[in-house]
Amino acid sequence: MLVGVPVTVLLLIQVVTGDDALLPYSSGFEAVLYFYAAALIRQITADHEVTRDELFAVGAIFTLVARAFAYTFTDRRNRTPRATAPGSSSSF
Repeated sequence: MLVGVPVTVLLLIQVVTGDDALLPYSSGFEAVLYFYAAALIRQITADHEVTRDELFAVGAIFTLVARAFAYTFTDRRNRTPRATAPGSSSSF
């Protein structure tokens, strides 16, 4: 709730105004939200007995972590991954 409310408010402001100035902030909050949700779901798989719902939870954890990294490593100016953005830290 602590992170979810700012994410929702920032995204709604972005949609209504059409301004991308808040994109770095909303992307940062979304990355934190996805990492936090992945950490919570990880607790489900902490026991030693694997059930069917825990197998689905593993897929959900992977999806959340992938989205978190996507929001973490996105060029905020033109919404492309940093690996493909010219002049970024990971491009040669």
